[in-house]
Amino acid sequence: MKPFILSLVLVLSLAATAFPNNMEKAMVQIIVTAQRPDARLPWRRERPVLRVSYGIVVAPGRILTTEDTVRNATLVEVQGSGQSAKYTARILKADPRIDAALLAIPDEVAGNFSPITWDGIQPRGTKVTLAQFDNAGQLQTGDGRVSETSVSSLPSSPNAVLTLNVLSDLKLERIGAPVYANGRLAGMAIRYDATNQIIEALPATLLKRFTESATAPQYRGFATAGLSWAPMIDPAKRKYHGLKENGRGVLVLRTTPDSGSARALEPGDVILSWDGSVIDSHGYYMDPEYGRLGFPHLVSKRNPGDTVQVTVYRNRQETNVTVTLEAYDDNRALIPQNTEGVPAEYLMEGGLLIRELTADYLSAFGNRWLVLNSPQLVNLYLTRAQFPDKPGDRVVILVGILPDDINKGYEMIRDQIITHVNGKPVSSMKDVFSIRKTDGGISHVTLKNFAAEIMLEPGALAKANSRIAESYRIPSLILERKGN
Repeated sequence: MKPFILSLVLVLSLAATAFPNNMEKAMVQIIVTAQRPDARLPWRRERPVLRVSYGIVVAPGRILTTEDTVRNATLVEVQGSGQSAKYTARILKADPRIDAALLAIPDEVAGNFSPITWDGIQPRGTKVTLAQFDNAGQLQTGDGRVSETSVSSLPSSPNAVLTLNVLSDLKLERIGAPVYANGRLAGMAIRYDATNQIIEALPATLLKRFTESATAPQYRGFATAGLSWAPMIDPAKRKYHGLKENGRGVLVLRTTPDSGSARALEPGDVILSWDGSVIDSHGYYMDPEYGRLGFPHLVSKRNPGDTVQVTVYRNRQETNVTVTLEAYDDNRALIPQNTEGVPAEYLMEGGLLIRELTADYLSAFGNRWLVLNSPQLVNLYLTRAQFPDKPGDRVVILVGILPDDINKGYEMIRDQIITHVNGKPVSSMKDVFSIRKTDGGISHVTLKNFAAEIMLEPGALAKANSRIAESYRIPSLILERKGN
């Protein structure tokens, strides 16, 4: 699903705006030490990194910050304005689908900070204040004005959520900074465009809902539809489906197997209305609170387990279906996001490194991951990441080959999709482990869109594996989790 841009632009205001007297005590600095598994050498971890951002005190002992701040954290510390002391915090809940995380600090130090109150929906023209600390730990503020709301993709996640874009005189140094309106919390900054001086923020309505869910006995999160769709603006395509030239509706492309959408919708359906709201041909609807917004917000407004009525155009006639919404489950994806940084299952056999494809594997190349990765892997991620053909399917890949006598001639092969091992089809690492166990090793591997098979001499595998483990200092040639 292509993300639809959601903006909340704040125009510089000359008049001062109201902000709370306890602003300094309601805002903290977050210091995170993070270390993620090495995606391409999965028996190792990458070097630790240090991240510094802001946090907002939203309840006694509870601090809100961004999810990408605490991703793969090994240590999270909190420091107040002008304070030298740092307090260790624990992560109560982090949700990458909305880029928010809630932290807890010890009760004995919670009194050093003061919670801020929530604001509601800001109409156009509302004056706001942004805040941050300078290098000396003193509070800096800048003014702005709300001009628009819409739906935007997140900085470190493919999801689209309600966000705010802020044009301000304040040069924001770190994410997680608060946006205030009427002395209350109106949003939290998640991205800063220094060139255009635009600050993108999550609105308080979204953050409040996350915080309440994160402090409940069981986190419900935000609903997902389990489908991908495309606009229906091409007149020829609309005519082919029997739709009016300038009418409504978006085209269903795929549904997640065994999801509520899969049980009610079919690829080729045209969604005309969702939960009582008409969907136009661009994928927008009229929200009663924010005005014209992208379709993804209409889905995420609901909770997992809710049912919604959907009107679709199928076989040249309108029909009504009921869709049960669900919480996102990364384990059901064809290419999981793996934002939690779980070490990948892998197998090193005869120098061949085999694992499943995940989003963090692709992102290991950094900001240029789109051009530095294999085009076939990138295309698969962009088009089908959430949509396996059947439950449990994954993309098994040959990461690369560590040179050894047993694999001469194959050393340059890397980032290829594996379709068969020992002549048997594979759709996950579970299949690979099973085949290896049954056959006593791997003798040949078939790659997608690759003319020749990779052949290994079975009688030489044992010695080659020992030699490779010693030469490349690999502590274990296999990581298989219980249950496989």
